[in-house]
Amino acid sequence: MTELEYELMKSLEELNLKYIDLQNSKEMRVGRNVLSIKNAIKKAHLSDISLILKKRRGQKIIDAKYPGKKPGDNLRIEDRENNICHIRSDARVAVYTCIVGGYDKLSDPIFANDGYDFFVFSDKKVKSDIWKNREIPQSAQKLKDKTLINRYLKMHPFEVFPEYDYAIYIDGNVCVISDISPLICAADKGKTGFAMHQHVLRDCIYEEAEACILYGKGNPKKLGEQINRYKQEGFPEKYGMLEATVIIFNLKSQECKKLMSEWWKEFLNSDSKRDQIALPYILWKNKYQISDVGYLGNNVYKNPKFQVESH
Repeated sequence: MTELEYELMKSLEELNLKYIDLQNSKEMRVGRNVLSIKNAIKKAHLSDISLILKKRRGQKIIDAKYPGKKPGDNLRIEDRENNICHIRSDARVAVYTCIVGGYDKLSDPIFANDGYDFFVFSDKKVKSDIWKNREIPQSAQKLKDKTLINRYLKMHPFEVFPEYDYAIYIDGNVCVISDISPLICAADKGKTGFAMHQHVLRDCIYEEAEACILYGKGNPKKLGEQINRYKQEGFPEKYGMLEATVIIFNLKSQECKKLMSEWWKEFLNSDSKRDQIALPYILWKNKYQISDVGYLGNNVYKNPKFQVESH
């Protein structure tokens, strides 16, 4: 990348951070809540109003019970340059996402790295100049559940991209804004062969499970059973948590392949539909710490290389 291109990327990321700050301002949050309620009333969707109010009550309960951790910047300014590194120029990189059931509207990247291949797995053909459509493999289709299909593809990059060196998974509501090449070698810096962001709000799966139950996320009964099993096995509180919104995989790492396989099995067997609950447990069982996972930052929602839209 030339000096001019570097400066352009830097300016683009600074503009994106300003946009993110605006979207997360108190005024915008209040406005979105009011608009959601007005739309639900207009459409006479009482269940939507009930869900909105339930989430707000749940948030107040969680904030009161577990005060302290508040969303901050993704990286401190002084750490941004230190976090930059580069992979070899001939490495093959696949960027991919999965959209099933029309849950998300896919956005084209604002900047797409030359030589990187962008793939979308979907049950409907996606029109895009950048994203290439790929058929959902039979191993995922047979699951017949959109959440399971998405998580299967998230955790099986080795199966769908055997010819690549690295894969970057992003959720369907994430838009790539800038040059993502400096992030990739984070997967090599840790001990696990993959890299993720720290969870933006919580560092304890027990607190996260309680929040999920209050918000009505996943399967509450199965989630309770899962958490009780972890407690009985001695899984510690405050072990740490990761965000599964963006994941970078080293596809040559056998340890990464092993951990992804175990993560999938635990996620599937628990039946709670909460993948971020299962991953710390798998790391713990394999005698890893959260700090052993490649580090992408503390807040994916304030990573200047991405925009994460609300579902």
